[in-house]
Amino acid sequence: MKWSVLLFGLLFLLLTTASAGSVTRHLPDSIQPAELFNVTLKIEGIIAGSITERLPPYFTYISSSLPTQQVLIDGTNLTFLIFGEEGLNYTLQAPEEEGFYLISGSWSSVIPREKGDVVGDSAILVRCVDSDFDGLADSEEVAIGTSPNKVDTDGDGWSDFAEVAAGKNPTNPISYPSTEQPVMRTLPTFVAPSQVFNVSLEVEGISTGSIIEIIPKGFTLISTSLPEGYVSFKDNRVVFAIFGEKKINYTLRAPEDKSLIESAIFGGKWTNLVNESSGAVGGDQKLQKKLTKKEIRQQIILRILLYLGEENSEKKKQIRNQIIDLIFSYLNAS
Repeated sequence: MKWSVLLFGLLFLLLTTASAGSVTRHLPDSIQPAELFNVTLKIEGIIAGSITERLPPYFTYISSSLPTQQVLIDGTNLTFLIFGEEGLNYTLQAPEEEGFYLISGSWSSVIPREKGDVVGDSAILVRCVDSDFDGLADSEEVAIGTSPNKVDTDGDGWSDFAEVAAGKNPTNPISYPSTEQPVMRTLPTFVAPSQVFNVSLEVEGISTGSIIEIIPKGFTLISTSLPEGYVSFKDNRVVFAIFGEKKINYTLRAPEDKSLIESAIFGGKWTNLVNESSGAVGGDQKLQKKLTKKEIRQQIILRILLYLGEENSEKKKQIRNQIIDLIFSYLNAS
């Protein structure tokens, strides 16, 4: 009798002192396709009840921190039965498809009697993370043994993306593509910070196919010589459709950070749909080439002439800065 009175008193105390219930969801900012990730639910003011989470299509439930008998699965709905928990975690697998997805949820409390919506994070971005902007997702780099933070893991002058495209070993400095390829890239010998410049792709022997160009970190695509329907652009990857073209030009703006220009390595892949062959884009892979004093002097003279003929004050300022950078390069050249 005494124990029943004591339990009743304890229950009465819990009911009268319980704070307003709430469930708050915490999600990672972004995840990669097919990645396993955790969702955290913080529970406040709910002694006994349930939480129902409504998952987006193609997300797969893996496990949770609760015993299996406290988890009910009905299609894309997950219901967690709560008795005294202050929080829980559950693990999902993301879909293969990139995009924004929404998770919604609601909770119902038996003690005290309340209900409401799960608050906090609801949107999650599924995308391929490419930390070094070399065209290979971090997950791909881990799988093949390259560094997710180095465009050129083995330091042979070719990007990891280009070496994979050519079927070479991107972790071996003596395994790299041939410079001579059906698609050859031409880059300018000097690019100043914020300068707008052209990249040229010469195509030979490919009547129908495609070219993928990986734009280095910090560079911005301005335009291309192909019609809009022949070009797709996402993140830093440009895809050109080829139907008999012999030459493709595209225009970039360089970053303000000179170190990004000096370390930039381009990567590209060509595909010939007629004979089902593919490989790395050849030709120039880097922007910055070591110029002689004579070559730098020619660049200075050329830009002085451009400066004198330019009427736009903003462009004159950019050319002036380029000339100053070239003068420093001239003084430091051997």
